[in-house]
Amino acid sequence: MEQHDEWIQQKRYMSLTSLTQTKEIIAANLVDDTPTDSKKIAA
Repeated sequence: MEQHDEWIQQKRYMSLTSLTQTKEIIAANLVDDTPTDSKKIAA
């Protein structure tokens, strides 16, 4: 039972690697979030 509890605890939290990758993806999307079509800006 103890081994099962440890597995649940590990799966409950994101790993540091996953958090770092997610942060990088979010930062990249924020930089690229500008509209490229001038008609969309005017609308």
